[in-house]
Amino acid sequence: MIIGDHRLDVIHNIELAANNRDFTAKTEIGDPQMSMEERVKLVEDFWAKQDKFKTKAEGLAGLILQVLTQKFFGKIQVTG
Repeated sequence: MIIGDHRLDVIHNIELAANNRDFTAKTEIGDPQMSMEERVKLVEDFWAKQDKFKTKAEGLAGLILQVLTQKFFGKIQVTG
């Protein structure tokens, strides 16, 4: 991470990638490298969960919490 032990190395890697216009480059030190099979499995597992009741219930619960948070705390202003 940029706030971890390898901060300067990560910043240098980001600069190199940005200068090369490679905005999807791996810049973190120790970033995991996934094979194509691992990537495909990860995506397939994600999509398999999308039709499950639990996933839909969690999404609905998140939406309800967002609405309630806005209702009760939406007018708070911090000054100073």
